[in-house]
Amino acid sequence: MKVIIIGSGIAGLTAGAYLAQAGNDVTLYEQFGKMGGVTGEIAKDGYTWNQGQLIVEGFGPGEQVGNILEDLSLTNRLKITRGDRVYSFPDYQIEKPEQYGGPKWRINALKKLFPEDAKGLDRYYRDYIRFMELMTLSKRSERAEGVSSLFLKLWMYLKLLPFLPRLKWNAEKIADSYFSSKKLKAGFFSILADFVVHPSEFQGLGVFMVNPEPAYDCRVPLEVSNIGRHPSSHYILGGCGSLIKILVDKIEKAGGR
Repeated sequence: MKVIIIGSGIAGLTAGAYLAQAGNDVTLYEQFGKMGGVTGEIAKDGYTWNQGQLIVEGFGPGEQVGNILEDLSLTNRLKITRGDRVYSFPDYQIEKPEQYGGPKWRINALKKLFPEDAKGLDRYYRDYIRFMELMTLSKRSERAEGVSSLFLKLWMYLKLLPFLPRLKWNAEKIADSYFSSKKLKAGFFSILADFVVHPSEFQGLGVFMVNPEPAYDCRVPLEVSNIGRHPSSHYILGGCGSLIKILVDKIEKAGGR
């Protein structure tokens, strides 16, 4: 089959790689001089700048992008490494301690800084674990079939029940339900600058997903319970442009253009 893909962003390249691997005649069209869209690179005078994210999630084994890389036989061609996120504000800083303090060290550190919100932080972390379990079941159900798929979706629905009243809340309202300190809320909101979005415009339950605890300390285990798992956070060695290059190479070697 002859396939034409308009746009060589990460979605177009991924679709092109799958289709070319399946034996289709693939051609991609791009209006700019380089492939990759907003995940590509800008090069000038011997220097290269990445336009994609610095830290990415879902690239680990069994995760969304990890599954795609495995499907396309690209797992070993993309070099990734775990890293740690540091938040530095005028009034406080969150940086991993030299001695590992367990999976809740960040929450405990925040409780010392904001004792008035200690109970709210405990409630937040409890809901955070539940949400990670919900997301894990959701990811597992995507690849399950038959009875297994039905069982996982039922289990997922039961995990979702406590969150149903908050489904339409925005991030601002979610944070208000846990914390009183504006400085503390800023710690959970600052990552939203990457999305160029105000907390009042961001999906409330998404606050859990953009604040994964292992992102602050790669020593935090990815398993949160017997059914739950954090998304892993990685840096791509060579930047997001490395991902673009291996997808382009995959398409070209399969006869695509």
